[in-house]
Amino acid sequence: MTKSALLTALIFVTYFAGAQQLPLFTQYRDNLGVINPAAPSSDFLIYNLTTAAGASYRKQWTGIDNAPETQVLRYEHIDAYSGNAFSPMYGASAIRDVTGPLGMTGIYGKFGAAFSDDAEEGGFSAAFSGGLVSYHLDTDKIKVRDADDFLAAGRRTQLYPDIGMGVFCWKKISVPGFFDDDMLSGGLSVPQLMGLNLRFRNDDQTFSVRRIQHYYGQFSWLHSIEDREKFIQTSLWLKYVPNTPVNVDLNLRYQLIQALWIGLGASSGGNFHAETGFNFDSGMDGLLRLGYGFDYSFSRIGPFAGSTHEFSVSYSFGGR
Repeated sequence: MTKSALLTALIFVTYFAGAQQLPLFTQYRDNLGVINPAAPSSDFLIYNLTTAAGASYRKQWTGIDNAPETQVLRYEHIDAYSGNAFSPMYGASAIRDVTGPLGMTGIYGKFGAAFSDDAEEGGFSAAFSGGLVSYHLDTDKIKVRDADDFLAAGRRTQLYPDIGMGVFCWKKISVPGFFDDDMLSGGLSVPQLMGLNLRFRNDDQTFSVRRIQHYYGQFSWLHSIEDREKFIQTSLWLKYVPNTPVNVDLNLRYQLIQALWIGLGASSGGNFHAETGFNFDSGMDGLLRLGYGFDYSFSRIGPFAGSTHEFSVSYSFGGR
């Protein structure tokens, strides 16, 4: 096998397995503003807190060396109580996603607006994200034939601009009975609007990797219990990449408003999800949240890849 053919095969296996090139999340509701720039934070939709900052770390397929690893930092705000029907939304995020020799590090800002007379009751929002992404390839990590045969050592780096867009809407149900005070929400997004071809040069060879658009849909039903002291949240994450089947990720979370939450879920790609976490009242009109997510793969593509672990922390504040 030639060096270029081997590299192409490696990148295909690591970045195209499951037709997913962008970072995955088990606790995706807590990274909703990263998936869809138009989405308010989940802490606004549940607790009416307008500002949120958080971080997450995900280690995927722990049974495989150089498996995918993702870190995210995020900040987001919605000016929901300005008294205007037009409410600015803005935020920033930093993402690092590495799979073996290939990785990306991006810094993004986002800006949009929500349109609503009372954002607690419902609204519609649209937003764009934009940033600069550094893609890198560590050629010294690519083995060609035996333990002593590697490509020429070094890191090849390419910088590209990146933009995304999304729309989102939410509505509180005010129907007496079972659905009273429930919240329905959903959105559509394209987090990587610009497709691109990455070209890395190594000595006299050129290696190319094509990155294509991902199309996402997010939907949620938040059911209130005992005057909003408890919640059951059903959520759906739809992911589509051209020329591949639609991936459906369905999750159910039970949450005590000032204590813990637990959740279970599964995806059509053969993954089982479990999650748990705690809410801590900071005593300063803020909420500290700690979460843990676990994935187990039942995929029929290749051998068992190992479990996935995800840790998250966030702090939210502000409101009426």
